[in-house]
Amino acid sequence: MNITGEKDNGDGTVTLFLDVTEEEENLLIQCGMQDIIDNEYDGKVKILPITDALLDCLKDAKRWELTDEEAHFFFEHGFIVALKRGMELAEKMLL
Repeated sequence: MNITGEKDNGDGTVTLFLDVTEEEENLLIQCGMQDIIDNEYDGKVKILPITDALLDCLKDAKRWELTDEEAHFFFEHGFIVALKRGMELAEKMLL
């Protein structure tokens, strides 16, 4: 993953432009999904339980597809989680 550019938005924020491979994108989406599932954020995000009836309906599914909006949400969340983990690791290395 490479930062290819940045844009100052004038309101104290910056937009970064990234060159991300499909594999990196998929890993960040998976990271975001796993963090949401693991933490559920004190009830702010509801994860529906998988029931036997739901499993019966889905047993023949070969794959699941996310909407663009869902993929974007999980990608952004995964990116933030990866940044936090990198910052925590860097902090430990400095101690």
